[in-house]
Amino acid sequence: MEYSIVYKPYRNRQKPWVLKVWEPAPKTRDKRKVSYLFNAQYWLKSQADAQAILAEFHLAELQQVAGSPG
Repeated sequence: MEYSIVYKPYRNRQKPWVLKVWEPAPKTRDKRKVSYLFNAQYWLKSQADAQAILAEFHLAELQQVAGSPG
């Protein structure tokens, strides 16, 4: 999972923080396939909100790994 948190202020923007979270898909030779398994973007009021959502993503990822047979 990869992410970025960017501050993009603007005159009347209520939520200036952008959190982007994505998971690159495995490389394939088929150019029509999607390049991301998932791609999410959130506009947030503060960097703390972005960190909280990111923590939820990490928690879900850990639970998925722990729940998978292996």
